[in-house]
Amino acid sequence: SPQATTLRELALLVAGHFDPQPQVVLQSTVKFSPPRTRSVPDVSLAKESLGLAATVPLSEAVERTVRWHRDLRAA
Repeated sequence: SPQATTLRELALLVAGHFDPQPQVVLQSTVKFSPPRTRSVPDVSLAKESLGLAATVPLSEAVERTVRWHRDLRAA
């Protein structure tokens, strides 16, 4: 997804699909200069090479992925 998001936002989004909801703790030993607070992935290569494009919002993609994983584990 070319949507800007933080690792914390993404982790909280994923954690929100579990009960009980896990605690999100972010730790990093990597120091960026200047500090990075948001990430916007470059998806141009996937688009150019494979024709891939985001067709659903990030929140829905996470929901579908969690559901797929649950279904896979239940099989």
